[in-house]
Amino acid sequence: MAFENFKNNFIKSQQDVQDVVKNALDQILQKEVSLEKQMTQVDNLQVSASGLVFPAGVISYSTGSSINQMMVLDPKFINQFYAWMIADEPAAEIGEEQIEGAKEAFDQVFGQIKIAVADDKANFNIENFQIDIVESGEALSTVLENIPAMYLDYTFSADGKSFKLNYFAWPVPGAESKQDGKTMQEDMGAEQMPNSEMDKVVVQPAEFADLSGSGMDYGSNRNVDMLLDVNLEITVELDHKTMLVSELLKLGKGSIIELEKSAGEPLDIFINGRKFAEGEVVVIDDKFGIRLTQLLSPRDRIKSLGV
Repeated sequence: MAFENFKNNFIKSQQDVQDVVKNALDQILQKEVSLEKQMTQVDNLQVSASGLVFPAGVISYSTGSSINQMMVLDPKFINQFYAWMIADEPAAEIGEEQIEGAKEAFDQVFGQIKIAVADDKANFNIENFQIDIVESGEALSTVLENIPAMYLDYTFSADGKSFKLNYFAWPVPGAESKQDGKTMQEDMGAEQMPNSEMDKVVVQPAEFADLSGSGMDYGSNRNVDMLLDVNLEITVELDHKTMLVSELLKLGKGSIIELEKSAGEPLDIFINGRKFAEGEVVVIDDKFGIRLTQLLSPRDRIKSLGV
């Protein structure tokens, strides 16, 4: 009965977010994305997930502290997805950049969902996000349980390329007693709780998260799309040098200030004072330009925008 409640709520949530997810992916990749899915219930999560094709990229996370979710993906898809994000060719293997890019994409998708769908109980906050390369189904089965789960068979298509995405969702242990974000006791109402039980209630001071840190929270709502029309100042730095006041006073017309940077070294490109990329000087129709030679990771690029 508990799983049936989870199943019904999960199916409804998928109906609410389907169009939002597609639109978010269209914006992230700057191309038209097609998502086709088939949803079924599997009786044994361990057997179903471990029977897929391996090696595979396994993305696991939980949302709203009540739903465990896992995607089993072809590693080629993760590399291609990141390549689409940065408008480049896919890498041969998954590295740190691909992982950070996937995290950033998930964060943007869930941020769009939180704006478009009522989420007063933080059901779309990402927690415990991990990406691993799993070599075999046996290795995956050791961390999964023999429990029922919802399974979505996705076909992801863009630019004439298609990939199969395997998606599983199941309730976090202990969360099945909650319905629509309320415990069974809350549904009964405090007035129905016996006085003897009321006397046992322990009141504790509320604890709030430290707001002084600078760490990234992949569950936070950072709606990048709201900033797309904002003007930002781009600065290209050739080099910088420290000089004495006496040296400055000796400068005159025709004086040369020698810099430390060697000819041919890449120049630093800053967005609002934060490093965004590196590049080299080019001339276009008698005007200077900068050809980008090195980009920061998507995560660091977002940070450079001050989001």
